[in-house]
This record gives sequence, structure tokens and C-alpha cells, in this order.
Amino acid sequence: MEKTALNQSIVRGFIWNFISLAIHRSFDFIIKLVLARILFPEQFGIVAMAAVFTSFIQVFTNLGFGAAIVQKKESELRDEHFHTAFWSGIVWAIFLYTIVFFIVTPIVSNFYNEPILLSIIPVLSLGILSSPINAIQKAILTRNLEFKKIALINNMAGIFSGILALVLAYLGFGVWALVFNSVATFVVAMPLYFKFTNWKPKSIWDRKAFNDIFGFGVFTTGTNLLGNLAGNLDYLFIGKILSSSLVGAYSLAMMITAQFQTNLITLINQIMYPVFGKLQDDKTSLKKYYATVTMYNSLLVFPFMGFFIVFNETFITVFFGDKWSMAVIPLMLLAVSQLVSTLSSTFPVVLRSIGKPKLEMKIQFIVTFFIDIPLVYFGTHIYGVIGTSIAIIIINIFNLFIAQYYTGKLIDFGYSNLMKSIYKPTLITFTTILFTYLLIPVLNVPFYINFSIYFILYSGLFFLFFKKEMSPIISTIKAMAKK
Repeated sequence: MEKTALNQSIVRGFIWNFISLAIHRSFDFIIKLVLARILFPEQFGIVAMAAVFTSFIQVFTNLGFGAAIVQKKESELRDEHFHTAFWSGIVWAIFLYTIVFFIVTPIVSNFYNEPILLSIIPVLSLGILSSPINAIQKAILTRNLEFKKIALINNMAGIFSGILALVLAYLGFGVWALVFNSVATFVVAMPLYFKFTNWKPKSIWDRKAFNDIFGFGVFTTGTNLLGNLAGNLDYLFIGKILSSSLVGAYSLAMMITAQFQTNLITLINQIMYPVFGKLQDDKTSLKKYYATVTMYNSLLVFPFMGFFIVFNETFITVFFGDKWSMAVIPLMLLAVSQLVSTLSSTFPVVLRSIGKPKLEMKIQFIVTFFIDIPLVYFGTHIYGVIGTSIAIIIINIFNLFIAQYYTGKLIDFGYSNLMKSIYKPTLITFTTILFTYLLIPVLNVPFYINFSIYFILYSGLFFLFFKKEMSPIISTIKAMAKK
């Protein structure tokens, strides 16, 4: 694929993914807002406790087969790889669900001393059975850079699951509204993936194909497992050391900050993973695209995190009510942590795309056991959820230093390159935060006016500083609108 066509595919993918994110996150926020008004922090906390362990199992569902298929060069990929990955994933998922049902569920229930988890975890884990199916279909669409179809699937599944959750909440199903909100997303997406790919599995299983994808996928799975452990340590320790209501308050703050950042970064990385894979032998282009992605990640994430830093207390009170006041300080601290996390968020994709999943897993192992676990445990044990949130900030700073060390070695992307990538987004965000913070006491206007001032100011500065960079995106949008 020529670089001009590749650039156009990247821009189209970015636009469709951003549209998907805007629709999905806006709708999801409204759903969570209504659910938070109806339900209570301890109910959110119970589901968060269960999700910690089900997410561990979820990592194993496709053994990294989807990532392996996306990464493989076109000349090396055969039809057998797809069918072998599909059937291997199905058999493995059935085995895992059996383990969850008979072994994991009672252990988790005893660990937290919450009997209701005996019923919640088997239902919440149904996504295990559909995940390997969806993973192969998604890999096909991702390889072909068909991000419009992925966006449609995500939005349709998200809207259906959100409406289902609201109906169940109003009917008095309580915590089960949150459970089915999660499960329905996987189930609804399954037939949609089949429809949009037109791919059907055949009765084919090839040992060589299995070895090809398993050899890559096993390291990816190991990395994802360690990353999942590191990402859920906070819920694990808060639930064990503190209480379900504090888990709920913390999970709300994390949902508002990290889930937005994670969804955005994940969507952008989905675009860049196959692109980096195609350019894995061209380090100059890798460096250029990595710098561009870091800049746009910062542009999109920084203003929202800055907003939560400035308006954290008002935001929680106005949208969720006083019963969620425990989430105010964690919201501010977690917003700071996501500012830092954004700067290294694309680093794992680079490692994976250039064929270094083993190095990625080694880094994640060291970080998880020697940095993440000690910091989160002692932070939570000594200072509660505030200590947990501060620990997350420190962890993300460590991750940034590690990422910069390896990007400097592998693609010659050092600290000076990082500063060049983020100085404009940082300047715009800092100016917006400072101006709005100074203006609030003077104006003394309702929250929605402050909200509007903040984002209008940021948008104005954005178009002032990035008029040149926006030109190709605007041209692509116009061309897409004409079709």
C-alpha cells in the first residue's frame, strides 16, 4: 500500500473511530449517569469486584490469536490461520468457562465474603464464550482497515446493552442491570461481526497454522494477563482492604477518566497496529507515525482530563449526586494519572507490531511485580482510595520512563521527540485550565456555562494552533460526506 493511500486509510479510520467513540461514550455516560442515580455505590462496587476476576479469565479467551493474525505479513498468512484460530478459540473458551463456573466463582466469593458473587460471576463471564468468535472477525476487519464497520458494531452493541440496563434498573433488578449491561455488549456484537465480514468458519484445523499464531499469541496473552493484573490491582486491594462502597466510588472515578482515555487510545491503536505492522521494516516512518499518534492522543485526552481536574467536585455533585462524594478526590488524581499515561499509551503497539511480543511481556512482568503491586498495596493500605490514586500516578510515570528508554533504542524516538509531539497540546490545555480556573470566581455562573467556556476556549486554541494539521482531515471528511 502506497503511503498516500495509507495516510488516507489512517485518517478515515481515525474519523470513524472518533465518531464511534463520541457516540458510544456519550451514550454510555448517559446510561451510567442514570444508573448511578438509581443504584448505589456498593452495587457498582460488587460488579467491579466480580469484573476483576472475570477480566483475568477474559484475557485467555483467544490466546492472542487475533493480534497474531493482524500482525502477520500478507505473504505469510493463509486461510488455515483464520479457521484454526477460530476453532482453537472456541474449544479453549468452553474449557475456561467451565473453570470459572466450578472453581473461580466460589474462590472469589469467599475472598470478598460476598455470597451474591456466586450468582453474578457465571453470568458476567458469558462473554468468555463469545469473545474468541468476535476476536477473529474483528481481526479480519482490522487487517483490512475497515474501521467504519467496527465503529457501527460497537455503537449498535453499546446502544442495545445500555437500553437493556436502563430497563432492568427501572424494573428493580438492581445490580443485575449492571451485569447484563456488560454481557449484552458481547452477545449483540457476535451476529453483527458475521454480517459485516461475510466470513464463515470451515472445518479446518492445521497444526502448522496453530504453531504460527500460538507462537506469537502466547507472548501477547502473557502481556495482556500481566497488564490486566496491573490494571485491576486497585479494585482488588480496595475491595479486600476497604469496602464495596469505596470500590464503587473509585470505579466511578476510574470509569469517567480511565475508560474514556482507554477507549480512545484503544481505538487509535487499533488503527495504528496494522499500519505499524505494514511499516515494521521502515523505522523512519515508524518514528514519524509514533510522534503523530502521540500528539493526537494528547490533543484528544488532555482537555478532558484537565476538565476533570478543574471541575471534579462540581462534576460529581451535579451529575451523580452527593452520595458519590467519595469519588471527588480520586477523580482529580486519576485525571492526572491519565495525562501521564497517554504519553506512553502507544508504546506496546509498537513493540507488538515490530515482532517483539516477548520483550513486551518481560517489561510488563517486571513492572507488574516490582512496581505496580507494592505501590498499589501500600498506597491503599495506608491512605485508602486516595493512596491508590496516587500510586496509579507514580506507576504511570515509571511506565513513561520505560517506554521512552525503549522507543529511543528501537525507533530513535527520544525525550526531545516526545516534547516536540506534546508541547502544543500541553500549552493549549494549560492555558485553558488556567484561564477557566481564574474566570470561574469572577463569573459565578452555573456549571454548564463553565463547561461551555472551557471547551469553546480549548476548541478555539486547537484550531488556531493546528489549522495546518487539520486540513487533510477536513478534506477527507468532505470527501466521505459526498459518497
